[in-house]
Amino acid sequence: MKTVALVIAILIAALWPRSSRAEVSAILVGVADYTIESGIRDLKGPPNDVRLLADALTGRGVTDITLLADHLEGGTRPTRTAILSALAEKAATVGAGDFVFIHLSGHGTRQTDRDGDETDGLDEVFLPADAGRAAEGTGLIANAILDDEIGAAVDAIRATGANVWLVMDSCNSGTGLRGVGSNVATRFVDPASLGASTERGARREDRDDAGSADLPGGIIAFYAAQSSEPAREVDMGGEDRGEDWFGVFTSRLAAHLVGEATYTFRQLFQAVLSDMNDQSVPGAARLQTPLWEGDLIDATLFGDATTIGVRRFPVDGELIGAGLVHGMTDGTLVGLVDAANASSGDFTGLAQLEAVGATDALLRPVAPDCVPMEAELCDLAGELPETARFAEILARPVDLRVGFAPPVDLASGEPLAPDHPAVVALSAAMGDPAFALSLSSEAYEVETVWDGTALWFGPRATVGGFPIGLRWAPDDGPLGPIVTRIAKAETAARLFGSLAGAAS
Repeated sequence: MKTVALVIAILIAALWPRSSRAEVSAILVGVADYTIESGIRDLKGPPNDVRLLADALTGRGVTDITLLADHLEGGTRPTRTAILSALAEKAATVGAGDFVFIHLSGHGTRQTDRDGDETDGLDEVFLPADAGRAAEGTGLIANAILDDEIGAAVDAIRATGANVWLVMDSCNSGTGLRGVGSNVATRFVDPASLGASTERGARREDRDDAGSADLPGGIIAFYAAQSSEPAREVDMGGEDRGEDWFGVFTSRLAAHLVGEATYTFRQLFQAVLSDMNDQSVPGAARLQTPLWEGDLIDATLFGDATTIGVRRFPVDGELIGAGLVHGMTDGTLVGLVDAANASSGDFTGLAQLEAVGATDALLRPVAPDCVPMEAELCDLAGELPETARFAEILARPVDLRVGFAPPVDLASGEPLAPDHPAVVALSAAMGDPAFALSLSSEAYEVETVWDGTALWFGPRATVGGFPIGLRWAPDDGPLGPIVTRIAKAETAARLFGSLAGAAS
């Protein structure tokens, strides 16, 4: 009988449908404190980045999480040795089909490539907590982690058959720093301040451009900014709540990991990119362009099911566990449900958000006919349902304000004088009554650059020292129609972005 029972058990095990979910583990790195001797400016956001991601992953059932972060309970100081050792240990413990999430928040910079494998002759480097000045005559930053070393560590994990998702929220170069306000900071260190050489190294002719594509494990990498841009962190605390700093890219990413919604990596990247342009992000902080690479772009997140779930946030009485880092703003309309698995539309009440903080907000009950308007909340109606436990976004108020950065001179990077003809023309073009147009060096969506003969407009108006975008010269006629066209485009983008019926 025991033999029969054993055979039956084996057959059941073989035929029973198995979960497609991989074993997921994570290494979360957040470097905030650097040594005084290095002269590297400390950051404030990385510990919050790691905390957000750890909470989101824990909510998804991930229990194997390594924390290498400053100012975080349970975290280890994120030194070069600690980071590389954690990556090596992961390669020694994972296997085929597992999924490893690696996240790095901190300062980044560049130095001369000594291996000849970089197209531009420069290595991108991540600065751990014990990074220091280059030894005299070497031009190499002490204890820096090269992109080559990160790549080798990731390849060692992939060689086991495990898939890797790498996210880097750090700067690789320091252009475009003008116009950053006091509530925005860059995650970039000038290599010259560390004695690093930025002389471009020669590229080897025998380099292997194919990389490690033949490894059994897959790879997807998200980068917060391109190699010519700074990555930024912002203070989302507000005057009444004190400082509360988060990486712009990481905060948006973590917001989409909260809950049970499932994405492909492409959908997730597109959703994060969209969220980085909403009104809860200061204008200057939006001027970074994330990018991705890898062969898992159309795979599902962590190997989950292929369906897209509904994003829901926890409710505790009058509080919702979502705020600015989740893309919420005052006036956001949400539907309340009693259970996480309730059908979408089966609402027990509606509410608007107010007093929105970094990670939470107050709920106010409203009537079913509430239409969220910018700077105007709907009337209170009834009471919040006592049984409400979760909320999903129905609509966000659309801000009709469009900010333009004051024009800067392309050659010098300095703002033009107030009486410069280009500034005068742009100021005069701000009169369309259908939009609230403004010139602001901090709260803006549109950069403006003067190349000596014409103005250029765009989310970024320069790339590599050259003007890009929409061009207007004084001989082209009135500037007003151009400005109105830009305002219409910005408003249309916000209207589409305010729709909350899909994950991407």
